[in-house]
Amino acid sequence: MVTLKCLKDVAKRKNIRGYSKLRKEDLKTLLRNRLPRDVFEREITGRGDDFSKSLLDEDIPELSQKPLQPTQYVPPPPRRESVTQKL
Repeated sequence: MVTLKCLKDVAKRKNIRGYSKLRKEDLKTLLRNRLPRDVFEREITGRGDDFSKSLLDEDIPELSQKPLQPTQYVPPPPRRESVTQKL
């Protein structure tokens, strides 16, 4: 997910003026209109031509650790309600 700070950094690097008061979607539209598509994709996503790929299409990585297993619940010992010391 692209943050507003990242979009502002791209606009600053590309010497685009008037971006500081724009909302995220407006700034994204401005960059998309002002930059060539390959430059926009590379700057925003950092992936270049893989812009059309979805994260859902990627393989699920193998886990290096086993998932945690819950232990059986053991209730705490009952509280003693008697006074243990007198003042």
